[in-house]
Amino acid sequence: MIRINRHYLFVAGVIIIFTFYFLNKFHFISNAEQTKGVCVGYDFIYREGRDSSSIPDKFYPIVAYHVDEESYTLRGIEEVMMDKGDVLKVIYKSDDPADAYVFNFIGFWYFGLLYSIMAVMGMIVIAYGALDKNNVLRITLPFVRKNKNVEIEISKKPKL
Repeated sequence: MIRINRHYLFVAGVIIIFTFYFLNKFHFISNAEQTKGVCVGYDFIYREGRDSSSIPDKFYPIVAYHVDEESYTLRGIEEVMMDKGDVLKVIYKSDDPADAYVFNFIGFWYFGLLYSIMAVMGMIVIAYGALDKNNVLRITLPFVRKNKNVEIEISKKPKL
């Protein structure tokens, strides 16, 4: 039987989730180039059955940028207001300029952090909320041989 303290399990999970997130982002930044983009308009989204004279359900700013004499556009973050003509920093992959982000907190970091925090919330539920009355979560993993199981016990207090 393998015994794991649930606090250690939670901390290890948080470290793994955020390490993976930040390594991905820093890898993108290290292989990316920057340029300036300009807000050229908006992409308005209407619910089915509604016409364009009503208030849109969602809108996205459209940002245009140039790389090596070629023009690209990207869809900004939903419902972030900016004026036409606003200049923004755009970060793109060197080998694929169409893979780009508006390089600010909302445009580059926000949603990944939000999803990482949701994963951490899921870990909280698993590590702290799914325990029985003895504060033990037992997970049985079947092995190849019949009648052989490994039991992982996650306890509230570490046993010495």
